[in-house]
Amino acid sequence: MVDLICSTENLRRVVEPRLTRNAKNAKHKALKFLVADGALSRKESEEIRSLINFRNDAAHEIHWFFGDLSTNRFSREISEMLDKNFNYEVVGRFQHFLSRLSDARVNFGYAMTLNDRAGAFDEAEKILLEEIEILKKRVIRLWKIRANQIKILNSEIDLTGTEFAELDSYPEHPANKTQDGRLTEKGVEICNRLFESGRSTHAVAFLLRMSLSSVQRRQRRWRQSL
Repeated sequence: MVDLICSTENLRRVVEPRLTRNAKNAKHKALKFLVADGALSRKESEEIRSLINFRNDAAHEIHWFFGDLSTNRFSREISEMLDKNFNYEVVGRFQHFLSRLSDARVNFGYAMTLNDRAGAFDEAEKILLEEIEILKKRVIRLWKIRANQIKILNSEIDLTGTEFAELDSYPEHPANKTQDGRLTEKGVEICNRLFESGRSTHAVAFLLRMSLSSVQRRQRRWRQSL
């Protein structure tokens, strides 16, 4: 944007150019002039400003973009409070506006400086986008596997219509645990019956409100007793 304005006015030998490359907030000023020239709409300029802000956040505070993926509750809450969530549409929107600026150069007679960095950036972008596409396919494949695992787990913890829906067999019944959280004799019986029903350690851990490692130890003992 800055190059379009500066190169054009330099080529036209404007005595008092509207913008110089080292001007403060040059990007935002160039954007304002492109709107004034009719090359971009005001709505488009507002979106470009938000994209620039996202780019700045990515460069200086990228750690907040991973908050929604964090297992740490504090990180998730801070990320949400700061509204720094990752935007998966940004790359596509940047590409869209690069194309719009290229059209504006032709339609409005703007000039542009040729430099070797542009070609290098284009090649780097091409390589990175190819890598992202490979990762995207891998992530989708893993997501499908995980979605199926979640479906199976949800069916395992659903006690509707099973023997464990009855009060005396309900996994969370107070009689199944001591005050310090250990399984009572009744609790051990329920735990073993859950294993016998074919439920996974993850499901049993959820139903009995126990740690996964504790349930895994219980499962090993149960198998040894068979």
